[in-house]
Amino acid sequence: MLIAMFLGFGVGLFFGESVGWLSTIGNAVILLMQMTVLPYILVSLIGGIGKLQKSTATLIFSRAGMIMLLLWLLTAILFVYFAGWFNGTPVDLSAIPSRSISGLLSLFGSVYVAIPFMLDLVHLPSDLFQLFVMSGFITGKFNSIAAVMNLFALTILTAALFHKCLKLRVTKPC
Repeated sequence: MLIAMFLGFGVGLFFGESVGWLSTIGNAVILLMQMTVLPYILVSLIGGIGKLQKSTATLIFSRAGMIMLLLWLLTAILFVYFAGWFNGTPVDLSAIPSRSISGLLSLFGSVYVAIPFMLDLVHLPSDLFQLFVMSGFITGKFNSIAAVMNLFALTILTAALFHKCLKLRVTKPC
């Protein structure tokens, strides 16, 4: 891998834009590697979680889940209050619990949905959301976190099903 990386760097450095079409091949190779690695990681996580004792797994996942949810909420709530301060509009602090629950539920959709929704809850202009999207890098990181959270939740649910901590009941419709 290192040899290929340095070889690609050298070819790009010496030949410049004339070999730009090779980036398509490099991207395809990276995507193929991701296609093989991500299922391996998922299966490894499920296997590792399945080997944990129920009490240990419960302790780990409850703490990890709470930390992740608190970080999401903290980011969204702090931004809304910053936007209120920036706009010169006071934001009522007594409604933090209800806004936190609404923000948490909307964060499961997307950051692009949650922040404008929370701004609308406190009657702030939606174009303040542009403050939040100052850089595609930051938003990309939040989208990556959401994808990891979805994979993490799927892994926990699958491991719980295999560990028989979770049971699915299928009912017939009336």
